[in-house]
Amino acid sequence: MRSSLPTLALLVVLCAGSSLAQRSDPFFAQLPFAQWTSETTRQPEIPWKLRLASAGLTAYQRVLALIHIDIDGHYLAQRRGEGNVFALVQITDSDGRVYQDHSELPRIDNTNKAVRELEAFFDWRMFVLPGHYSVDVAIFDKATGKHAFALDLWLWNH
Repeated sequence: MRSSLPTLALLVVLCAGSSLAQRSDPFFAQLPFAQWTSETTRQPEIPWKLRLASAGLTAYQRVLALIHIDIDGHYLAQRRGEGNVFALVQITDSDGRVYQDHSELPRIDNTNKAVRELEAFFDWRMFVLPGHYSVDVAIFDKATGKHAFALDLWLWNH
């Protein structure tokens, strides 16, 4: 009986976490993210690279999905340091459930010339069921108001 209690507690925590993942991220409401989804042909205002990948089926019978964003160091070096750079990710599964998250790049000392040689990046790693997903990704520079947006349909499978 004693060994089953930690397992039960872990299952409760995992179930509670999965229901929280479906809530809207309030940060999305502060930006015109929905408007950006209709601007898919627009040239990005921030130089970036987006990579979606799968690390395969895990022991949990979920696919480990990866979202990776690189931002060019030359862009970061020319910024004036006011405000931060944000990345936003919205994933919609085949049942129409929406998952949102955002992350913030800490302020970088752009007076350091070595910054030009670097690439800043954002990474998301998540467990997903094998299937089709719509992945909307944006980066936003609070100081300049510039953004870049990508919409991708993705099949994460094993």
